[in-house]
Amino acid sequence: MKFLTPADAEQAFYEAFEIGEIVAMMNVWSKDDDITCIHPGGPRLIGRAMIEAGWRGILNGNMGVRFKLTEMREFVDQALTIRILYENLWVPGENAPRPPIIATNAYRYSRRGWHMVLHHASPMPHDESDGASAAVFH
Repeated sequence: MKFLTPADAEQAFYEAFEIGEIVAMMNVWSKDDDITCIHPGGPRLIGRAMIEAGWRGILNGNMGVRFKLTEMREFVDQALTIRILYENLWVPGENAPRPPIIATNAYRYSRRGWHMVLHHASPMPHDESDGASAAVFH
């Protein structure tokens, strides 16, 4: 799949996460092996094989989660875009979102379009989550 903008790739990333689709998820990632993914509390996963295995484990347990992305900051270059944002996660059956996760997503441009090369997510410190605003990015 060819993504024309980093925003297109990011939208596809979160859609794949929400529907629990591993093929759609891996289509977002660069085909190169110099990619990295770090899930909250997890080890550093390097390369397509490790990243795919990590996502398989997460997406197999997907229970229809939904994301609201807030507080997005973006650093743009011709060939690299870095997006830092809060992931506000809703799980079906729960009355409120879970505490926000801080995520850094990096996208690199190649002849194949924009694709993810880094996803790093970690829990937000409690004192920072108290002041998070509700500015929505989609």
